[in-house]
Amino acid sequence: MNPLRYLAPPTPYKELSTTNKKGLKERLSYAEALEHHPGLQLSAEQAELLHTYQQACEALLEDPGNVNAAMRMMQYEQSLEPSTGSLSNPAAPVNLSFDLATKVKLGEELDNLYSVWAVTRYRKYLPAGIQEEAAKHPSAKTADPWHAAFWTPFHGRLEAEAAAFAAVLVGENRHNECPTSILLMLLCDRHTVDWDETRALIRYAAAGAEGVIEGLPESDFGELLRTKDVAGLATRLARDESGWSCSTEYVLGVSTLLMGFFANTLADTLFETEEELMDPTKWEPKKVLRERLALADGHEQAFRELLQEMYVQMLVGSDDEDEAGFPGYDDFDDLDDDEWEEFEGDVEEGEEDDDGDESDEY
Repeated sequence: MNPLRYLAPPTPYKELSTTNKKGLKERLSYAEALEHHPGLQLSAEQAELLHTYQQACEALLEDPGNVNAAMRMMQYEQSLEPSTGSLSNPAAPVNLSFDLATKVKLGEELDNLYSVWAVTRYRKYLPAGIQEEAAKHPSAKTADPWHAAFWTPFHGRLEAEAAAFAAVLVGENRHNECPTSILLMLLCDRHTVDWDETRALIRYAAAGAEGVIEGLPESDFGELLRTKDVAGLATRLARDESGWSCSTEYVLGVSTLLMGFFANTLADTLFETEEELMDPTKWEPKKVLRERLALADGHEQAFRELLQEMYVQMLVGSDDEDEAGFPGYDDFDDLDDDEWEEFEGDVEEGEEDDDGDESDEY
């Protein structure tokens, strides 16, 4: 059975005159994802057109009657259509609209990819008791934790589309030749995960998830401490926090709520993150990190002890920063299941759901 059967091919956007807010948000998501892509190399004129399109999407969302914004959007979308057509054989319209089921499926696969990678990196630093429990959990015995069965054919599609997608990134109209790459671009932006990192993980999963993951910066916490790579550690923690998902209960035997605790608190434990929050390389190390950076050896053990101390502190609870320099973790520990469910895109009581057929999740 084809593991990519849930990924439907894209279709053209609905006409602006008949679209709803979801359709406008879909267009805005494309513009933002393309603008954020690290490989984008548009000319100054093309970059300005893309930015103008993005602004027009935002303007039309705020004011559906904004005729000027609608005209700018139509002009940009028409400019994306392939120029190979003729009067007798017009070019096919550009296909950039993916259905909800397709986006949800790839989103789930991305969540699993990053969850498995995170657990494999954190696992050896977790408290011994948690490691022992994890080894006994049924999810630790999953036959294909990296979902190589899915990523192998998906990676094949990306490789086949590589030239066309590279052309899109420099402004050529070859979108219809690389739908899988565009879908991945959209989902990477939606899930706030790095494109290059994601491609490296997909290659690794497709190759059988063995050996070293090629093409990634150092991600082992003990090694980052040993080499005093403060910027690398900050960047890794920032990406772990933004990319973590609790979409399943356990990954490789480890509770995703526990992993979420570490992913969401390590950065604030080790760094002053209030200033320059968007650029983790400018975060300032706290005392608890400076002490560990100063060690001559034993960096892996030092990080292991740090997670043990954080775990105990979470269980005990504290309203304020304690003497060891750890922030209070009560807010995280107090979250019950109902509160976690609210984070999954539920509509709050008294609020109206947006119009359209698709969830705001995408």
